[in-house]
Amino acid sequence: MKLGILGGTFDPVHVGHVELALATRRLMGLDEIHLVPCRQSPHKNRAPLAPGADRLAMIALAVMEHDGLVPDSCELDRPAPSFTIDTLRRLRTAQPAAHLYFIMGMDSFREIRQWKEHEALLTEFDLVVINRPGSPRPAESELPAAARGRLVEAAAATSPGTPLIHLLEMPPQDLSSTTIRRLACTGKSFQGLVPAAVESYIQRCRVYH
Repeated sequence: MKLGILGGTFDPVHVGHVELALATRRLMGLDEIHLVPCRQSPHKNRAPLAPGADRLAMIALAVMEHDGLVPDSCELDRPAPSFTIDTLRRLRTAQPAAHLYFIMGMDSFREIRQWKEHEALLTEFDLVVINRPGSPRPAESELPAAARGRLVEAAAATSPGTPLIHLLEMPPQDLSSTTIRRLACTGKSFQGLVPAAVESYIQRCRVYH
């Protein structure tokens, strides 16, 4: 089983998250993608405004009509902060038959040296790095030593014991959870920026008021 992991604050999940997950699943040939809201990101100072239960519920609503997209509470169920390497190792133990692919943006990949045990993350797991078409890619000399010689295009075959860094180009999603929170907080329309069921949940539960 090929299992993708897409993490983030998802505060709130929006249509860009869903479209990215669907496109990545298709282009990489993944069986499932788990959307994992973090309890607290070690890379962001801002604490999520919405409780984890609300963020998870919104993900469940956003993906309910999409086979292969799965809400996953594994980071919410553990103490903060949420470190990717710990999450992936626990998932590997829980699902030993699954081949894991961690999905991240190019901006985050360029800062991966700041992540906990980044060399282990690069050598133990396949990464799927989303880049904007036409955007420059890091030169080999800019990469951490553990990543050099392992960048491949899209869904290259993965040999057991040889994790790769799959570069996947996608048009940028001009959406921001920050903008959606601001609109919701001020009573302005954010219709179309989040799935309809998520919009209804935010309004009904007054998540950002």
